[in-house]
Amino acid sequence: RDMRSFIFLVAFIFICPALSLAGGKDIQTFKDGLDFLSKGNYEKAVEGFQQAEKALPSIGDYARMYISIAHMEEGQYEKCISSTSVLLDKYKGSRLRKAALNIEIKCSLVLDGEKALSLIERYLDEFPSDAEVEYLYAYLIKAKDPAKSKKTFIELYYSGTGAISEKALKGLSPADITAEVLLKKALCHLKIHSYNEAERLFLEALKKDDGRFKKDVLSGLAQSLFGQKRYKEAAITFSDINDPYNAARSHLRAGENDAFKAVLDRMVLANDADAGKLLISYALEKRDEGEFEEAIRVLAQAKESFPGSAEDALWNTGWLYYINGDCKKA
Repeated sequence: RDMRSFIFLVAFIFICPALSLAGGKDIQTFKDGLDFLSKGNYEKAVEGFQQAEKALPSIGDYARMYISIAHMEEGQYEKCISSTSVLLDKYKGSRLRKAALNIEIKCSLVLDGEKALSLIERYLDEFPSDAEVEYLYAYLIKAKDPAKSKKTFIELYYSGTGAISEKALKGLSPADITAEVLLKKALCHLKIHSYNEAERLFLEALKKDDGRFKKDVLSGLAQSLFGQKRYKEAAITFSDINDPYNAARSHLRAGENDAFKAVLDRMVLANDADAGKLLISYALEKRDEGEFEEAIRVLAQAKESFPGSAEDALWNTGWLYYINGDCKKA
């Protein structure tokens, strides 16, 4: 049913413009096929789409796909596979190739599990990022190759955040969810700014970790805290893993100016390249506080002392003069 809904949607987007250029009778055969298909009259639907495939070669692959769908809906799985084979052979450049292969797999699952497995392997070679088919593959080989099945379930679990990820988790035991797996899963949530869930997973990883992943886990945890605007906690955690740049950023966001300046001063003395970026951030804070001269001074320091930040410092200096009404200096 999901596949048929998908094809109807694709038809609306891509077929309608082509139909508008065809003759009236040809259009009607296609419309009749759609009408018969929606009403469950599959035999008549097939007849309509077969006529449309001949009369409308520009959308012949879509007509052939509907023939396949009609056969599948009717339970004529061998005919469906035969029809998709025609589509794949006759319309080699069709954008429906992926959908046709999906239909072929679904029908083969009903008729011949081993053949379906072979089709899935070939499909994943061509479309390796299809998580739904990957899950199906892992499920089918669970008895035959449990190690490979488990590896696939684990990858599906930590690499996504949707329904397939949750389904994959059900195929695993608690012992399979190691600190490394939790770390990767947390990083996945961090990437999509799901900071609360990321924090929970980082903390779970920390409990299971034997020390190998501690720094990476704490770094991710600090980022999740920063993302939740819990800047004071983030600053402590960044400091614990010796990340002065992000610790200073956190202090600055938290309004802990003395702590920020202390870290910044140490970085400047050490000629740390990241100190230039922090000086610019500090200058912008001074600007927002109305301390124009101090902001200009700090930007000049960044430009002169840290070549990697010189361009950004110069641009911000010009912008600062501009918004302050000094267009000549800007």
